[in-house]
Amino acid sequence: MSNNIEVNIENKKSPFIYTEETFYFLKEEEVLDDGQNYIYVLENYPSKNIKIGKTTNILQRYKSLSGSNGGGNCITKLYHSPATWVSTIEHVCHNHYHFARIPGTEWFDGSKVKFDEVVKYVDGLFYVKGYETCNNLRKKILESKKDDNKRN
Repeated sequence: MSNNIEVNIENKKSPFIYTEETFYFLKEEEVLDDGQNYIYVLENYPSKNIKIGKTTNILQRYKSLSGSNGGGNCITKLYHSPATWVSTIEHVCHNHYHFARIPGTEWFDGSKVKFDEVVKYVDGLFYVKGYETCNNLRKKILESKKDDNKRN
């Protein structure tokens, strides 16, 4: 039995995909400071390897992983999810694509998994039965903890 969560979203095109020509739009993205995260997928050049992660600041994460930080990565595609309280989506994706993981890194082999495939999978997780319930429950838990901290 597989531990993977299967998703089925037909012909869905994410509004959160950026390319080299549209990265300048990233400066307009909201920085999250309420416990939510964005799930992101990056593709680099020339290897076309994939990175799946989570962040509260898409622009900052893009800059930290791009060639400007001296790491040599040239990011050619970037996707991010809508803001979510369910940060475990990152782990679900890592588990799903474990076969393509480059040992000792947080990257996935671009010859074994493609950017569009990963984006479709991540997008699909937001439509899996129970996602909305989990997201709302996580939000309530985090807000409750915040309220408790204010009282103490």
